[in-house]
Amino acid sequence: MSETRARLTEDMKKAMKEGDKELLGVVRMVLNEIKNAEINDLKEPGRVRTEVEVVQIIASYQKQLVKSMAEYPADRQAPLKAELAVVERYLPKALSGAELETYIKEFLGKTSERTFGVLMKSLQGELVGRVDGKSLSETLKKVLS
Repeated sequence: MSETRARLTEDMKKAMKEGDKELLGVVRMVLNEIKNAEINDLKEPGRVRTEVEVVQIIASYQKQLVKSMAEYPADRQAPLKAELAVVERYLPKALSGAELETYIKEFLGKTSERTFGVLMKSLQGELVGRVDGKSLSETLKKVLS
């Protein structure tokens, strides 16, 4: 079991004991997303997700919440913001613009590859949940030029 998934399970148990319905609902939703990914895997149904895959699933769920918030009027976004705050607890610390640029420069120092698409795919795999695709793309273009 991945570290993040174990943390989610422990937090679910704690929320049940403390009667924290909001936390419990969000944690159950995230665990359900992970379980669905395992069940619906066409190549290997039931395979337990790795830590990276769990973070990808949580990042995808976070992205859905952000997208949903854009569709709701401002006065009805409070529950989504609360849910988003809980989901973000389980994602790695986001990189600032300067940290991202430094990371990309270090990454480029380790590889001879300079094709944007190949680099983008590699970096997305390494930085899952720590940076959004748009920021990564813009920073990579800036560093490559």
